[in-house]
Amino acid sequence: MLESLLDPKHAIKNPLEVFLVASLFTTVSILFSYFLFPDHSSVLICAYITLLFSPFFQRLFATEEAKEEYAIKHRIRIANVFQRHSDLIEIFGAFFLGIIITSSLFAVFLPEPIKFVVFKKQIEELHRIASLATSGKFLSFDTFSASIASIQLEKAKLIFFNNLLVLLISFISSLLFGTGALLILTWNASIIATYVAAYVETIAAKGSELTIAYIIGMPSALLAITLHGIPEIIGYFFAGLAGGILSCGLVREKLWSNEMKFIFFDSLLLLSFGIFSIFFGAFIETSDILLSSIGFTSYLIFLLTLLKKGEFSHEMTWNKSSEDIIEKISEI
Repeated sequence: MLESLLDPKHAIKNPLEVFLVASLFTTVSILFSYFLFPDHSSVLICAYITLLFSPFFQRLFATEEAKEEYAIKHRIRIANVFQRHSDLIEIFGAFFLGIIITSSLFAVFLPEPIKFVVFKKQIEELHRIASLATSGKFLSFDTFSASIASIQLEKAKLIFFNNLLVLLISFISSLLFGTGALLILTWNASIIATYVAAYVETIAAKGSELTIAYIIGMPSALLAITLHGIPEIIGYFFAGLAGGILSCGLVREKLWSNEMKFIFFDSLLLLSFGIFSIFFGAFIETSDILLSSIGFTSYLIFLLTLLKKGEFSHEMTWNKSSEDIIEKISEI
């Protein structure tokens, strides 16, 4: 029943609906996981969210692939690969933010004994990232920030290959299972949510009321990881999108057809840009604040250029204007 709440045609026009449903699914997943299997709830939360969202994203990927096929058959030009899939990118963003914000609310406001059970693996992962022993408490934000700041440039290669492995797993799992990358994205969202809770608790420990600490700390925590976090997450988005579209294309299209070649090229471009994004993220994460800011600004300019202009578009001859039938494509 719950998995039928979202319809791709409506969601494409209203990403806020995806955000709200992501919040609902996250709430349901946290409650069910804790009451049914409390000892494994931190992992089952991600599994339940993935299970609930899989039918929606499977239909969404199929819709995107059908739009590609329609555009080729009717020789419609829709700028470049990033503009063609901009709706799906917005939906991924709404899905991701919905999980982060809702999970962070639970991680902050649940009673301590419960939150340490519900987010056990996420807390352990934060401690692992910071190279600290698990103490049964949320990681101090000051300690975590100091640890991240101490990473030297020579570690960029290690970070890049670690993130590259995650990206390839996202791509391959989406290629094989259609929506396999959702589990990776959901896990990363829950890690970020737990990090937000750690930040908020640090503020609250200094005397702020918990609600005020959350209002201040939640956006501040997200900003603290923005420089390297955005390129990395965008990289995972594009990898999941590339695998999902290619998966639908392989099922629906003939292997050597023009439609399949078009879909394969789109998938390759999305995957390549995903790898480029995590490379930039690794550089930013291991640089000082000045180089990080310059790198992040350069990345954003490059990303906005791709979204606004026609670079990386397919060279094709178009005999119909997109204005004439663009509405038909969106209704597929």
